Amino acid sequence: INYKVEVKKNENSREILLPYRLLYNILREEFLILKKIFKNLFNKGFICVNNSLAVVLIFFIRKLGGGLQFYYNYWALNTIIRINRYPLLLIKEIFRIIVKAK
Repeated sequence: INYKVEVKKNENSREILLPYRLLYNILREEFLILKKIFKNLFNKGFICVNNSLAVVLIFFIRKLGGGLQFYYNYWALNTIIRINRYPLLLIKEIFRIIVKAK
């Protein structure tokens, strides 16, 4: 499924730019985990190569039993995206109502 993301526009009808920060150094262990995650998502078709300057905040938290947990935050990206679709969070409830309809 292809989905076009529409970016919000400012008062001059120009796309709002995403705030950005410089890249920072990560540990080799974190880099290898990140590389594995990206390869997996790319091979499944969930992400693709592009030239966007948009970024996603990622970070790692050490698990109690050892290892690292990967987290990502799309908050900054979500602030500039125009939402034109909404999820059906209560689909079971909707189906129940439809079945009872006459």
